[in-house]
Amino acid sequence: MDFDGLVKEIAIIDSTIISAIAEKCKQISWMQTDYSRGEPPLKEGRLVVFPYVIKPRDYSPGVDQRALLELCLPVCTRIREIFSQCIFIRGEIATLPPGVELGWHVDPMWFHEHCHRIHVPIITDSRCVQLWEGSSQHLCAGKIYEINNRRRHSARNGSEDFRVHLIFDLCHETTWADYVSKGGNPNVMTCDPAL
Repeated sequence: MDFDGLVKEIAIIDSTIISAIAEKCKQISWMQTDYSRGEPPLKEGRLVVFPYVIKPRDYSPGVDQRALLELCLPVCTRIREIFSQCIFIRGEIATLPPGVELGWHVDPMWFHEHCHRIHVPIITDSRCVQLWEGSSQHLCAGKIYEINNRRRHSARNGSEDFRVHLIFDLCHETTWADYVSKGGNPNVMTCDPAL
């Protein structure tokens, strides 16, 4: 969902919640194929997907993934309080290995255009930045941000640790209901994913 600017801070999450998620994330072997991404500009990243409306075919999280998702539920509750007229369309735990920069892109799906794109950094430091053409910003752990994913963007992890963000797409209930009632397919590409 386009808004003026590139990123805006929305709220803060209790540090004990963030710490519990971070500790679980540190126990994960992120380089295993279970966490691979397929999208060309994002293939260097790692991923755990939440089981919401939009999810990969045959999605069945392992025991460790399920435990991690459960730790994230208080974050989801807080976001739901803020965006009370919206529903969760998609969610993920996106991890960027040390020294990696994602490819430049504009998020290409229908839901990307019509959702609030929310980031909640879990593990990060000042060397981890969100990038837009001509601009960069470090997103602090434990804060809720909305980013403008309709502008060409990337992310860089310049640290020695895995950078972990929770990322959620929330769509206004009426927008989603209208789209679905008209037979819309939220997985239809609406722009070139290579951008």
